[in-house]
Amino acid sequence: MRRRTFLRGVVALSGGVALLARAQTRARVALIAFGGLDREPFASFVRAMSELGYAEGRDVEYAKPSDSDGQAALSRLVEQALEQRADILVAFGATGAGIAAKATRAIPIVALVNADPVGSGLVKDLAHPGGNVTGIWMQGPALAQKRVELIKQLVPGIRRLAVVFDPASVGNREMVKYVAEAARQVGIEPQLIEAPGAEEIARIPAQVKAAKSQALFLESTVRLYQHHRAALIDYFTKLRLPAIYSGPNYVRQGGLVAYGVDGRATMRRAAYFVDRILKGAKAADLPIEQPTKYELIVNLKTARALGLSLPPALILGADEVIE
Repeated sequence: MRRRTFLRGVVALSGGVALLARAQTRARVALIAFGGLDREPFASFVRAMSELGYAEGRDVEYAKPSDSDGQAALSRLVEQALEQRADILVAFGATGAGIAAKATRAIPIVALVNADPVGSGLVKDLAHPGGNVTGIWMQGPALAQKRVELIKQLVPGIRRLAVVFDPASVGNREMVKYVAEAARQVGIEPQLIEAPGAEEIARIPAQVKAAKSQALFLESTVRLYQHHRAALIDYFTKLRLPAIYSGPNYVRQGGLVAYGVDGRATMRRAAYFVDRILKGAKAADLPIEQPTKYELIVNLKTARALGLSLPPALILGADEVIE
């Protein structure tokens, strides 16, 4: 029997013995995502793993996220993880999770996704996943509904909302469906604007003006954030319309309002799943969880520059206010 196989068997028998096993062979965790390991939110995951007793280089080694983007980059990460015999795949996003799930039914996968994990076929049931995938569902419909409520606070009586997204992202496409449904339920017409790259982003102002949109919402991706963040904020600001973003750093860098899942808290919870699996739990038996912490960020400086008066209730309810 191979040593690694034997140690995995020991892990399944006892949490205490599992710690001894990890001391003898490092667990390999492959991060299926975009972005550097030293940047948030991945740094939060590594810190949480350290707090759980996993010292990098001694107990665990990480196959790092890709600095490239697109499905091809995610596919390469999954292929490399399989070749290097990773013990666990941690997939950040529905696109990566889907690629990983199609590639292996044996290696445990911890997925953090916006798309419905049951509807997308990742798991059979939220309470009893039943396969090799578990993790956290960002509760897309509830999140979309809350964002639409915030937009209505920003623009009472709004009828037309421009929704900007990256069509290459499975999670983005799913979230946009949720936002569109939530908007229609309260009498708002969602105007979908695809922005996969610089050329399309440059056309956003003209599209928004032609559609007579009254507010904007950006469903971001890592690619949009890393490569087009400044341009998106600039175009949105020049339109002088209220805008809400899905990611907090847009607002910290000049956007107006952001509401979403607390990324750091979610990454820390992902470490809990990895810890449980390394100690012998099966992904099939670990229920899909939902986020417990969200964050609302408001930039009053941007509001003043746009000549907007934000509702006091919105400001009071914010987790972070940028003066």
